[in-house]
Amino acid sequence: MLYQTRKPTPVLAPWVESYWQVQLDAGPTPKSEIILPNGKIEMIFALDGNYTVVNRQTNKVHQAWLSGVQHEPLNISYKGKSNLIGIRFHTYGLFPFLRIPVNETVNAVEPLKDITGKLYEQLFESISHANSTAEVFSILDLFLVRNIDHDKVKQFKLMSEITRQLNVLPEQPISQLADRMGISQRHLGRICHDHLKGFRE
Repeated sequence: MLYQTRKPTPVLAPWVESYWQVQLDAGPTPKSEIILPNGKIEMIFALDGNYTVVNRQTNKVHQAWLSGVQHEPLNISYKGKSNLIGIRFHTYGLFPFLRIPVNETVNAVEPLKDITGKLYEQLFESISHANSTAEVFSILDLFLVRNIDHDKVKQFKLMSEITRQLNVLPEQPISQLADRMGISQRHLGRICHDHLKGFRE
């Protein structure tokens, strides 16, 4: 088995923990593994091999899929040669790339085409034709950098500062917090609502 990882380009580091690749040959007899929860969200591309991913909500074979925040183990079955490429996001890391609240990914495993349409199908096609793992990781870097939503990045930074301010002065009035941030109370409420709903189950 070959397993390797690489850190993303620094501009993606707040969102992406790492890229990874697993290559193996399981032989003709089906194999099964239990994947324990790790609190991360992953995009996984099966360049070789077909996978059955099973939990209480999922029993499907995928070529490329999004594995959300898991609160219970996943059972993955496969056989033959496998070549998996993965993007491991931080828990909040999808925010600038996809309009999916974190809570909608909980215990979910969904085909990427059902979530993103043709955009990530094009990514799959690109990495399928790469000549090396280094080229695959470079393609992932370029793709994510090109598709980052900078308005959402600004919103996330603003929410981080709001959180910091509340940690320093947790009982300050909303009007005072909004003044400190240089935004209206209405805008402050909208930002908080958009972020908090993503972490409710």
